[in-house]
Amino acid sequence: MTPGRLRDTLVSRVVEPALAALPYVSEATGRFYFGKAREYRTAGILATSKPEVTASQRLDVIDLPSLSDRDIRSLIVNALLAEEWSRARAAWMQALEAPTGEDTRVPTFIVLEEAHNLVPAEAPSQREHTLREQFRTIAAEGRKYGLFLILVTQRPDKIDPLVVSECENKALLRLDSEAVLDVTRRVLGLEAIAPRTLDRCLDFGIGRALLIGRWAPEGQVLYAAARRTVEGGRNLRPEHWATPHQPIRAAPKRAAPKRAAPKRAALKVAALKVAPKRAAPRTSTPKPSR
Repeated sequence: MTPGRLRDTLVSRVVEPALAALPYVSEATGRFYFGKAREYRTAGILATSKPEVTASQRLDVIDLPSLSDRDIRSLIVNALLAEEWSRARAAWMQALEAPTGEDTRVPTFIVLEEAHNLVPAEAPSQREHTLREQFRTIAAEGRKYGLFLILVTQRPDKIDPLVVSECENKALLRLDSEAVLDVTRRVLGLEAIAPRTLDRCLDFGIGRALLIGRWAPEGQVLYAAARRTVEGGRNLRPEHWATPHQPIRAAPKRAAPKRAAPKRAALKVAALKVAPKRAAPRTSTPKPSR
């Protein structure tokens, strides 16, 4: 698409409908939304040209934590979901018009890290409610369009129950305690799985997972290979943590020091030891003369 055609498409699809809606909204509302559009463009999150997607491009990573504004993060997720949903539906309709052998579609997976932050069980704000409805739609209807969700979380009890109920496959990594295991069993609907099988999650090491669902009805342990990519995050260095607790050993008792004699007495004793004895004075008696 040439820059001129892209500009015309942008004007016809976005700018003209927005201008046409101005007579039906208040002046304050118009200033608010057009001001937001300028704010987003200044922040650099609105593209001025359509990105080129090659056939070899298979992975897109969106670094949401790098954006400090929650409104902007929600806007980006909303736009991406809407774009993927429209693309998948258009590809599905195009595939129906062509012979079965010419259907070259491949599945698209949307992976949500810390999914409880994007698909919460409770959505108090309108922004969070809108996103949750988008995820609900993809979870319920995305299969026929080749669009799937992968939810990654350490708190499955905080994810929307309707979205969790649409997850046919589960992968459990190491769980810290039996209490966490009980919560996971209840939230993910694993009551039919043998307790002996689920208890294995308490002893898992790194790279082990328990697969449950259509891909492993009875439960199957997965042994993952070592990571071949650069680790994205980083933990605190081990030497910067507090040292392990060391038992306190009782120190041996020391003998009480002898009390020193008074200073004057000590000097007197020293004088007696050091000073030499004085000889007794001689007395001479004169001899009588004969």
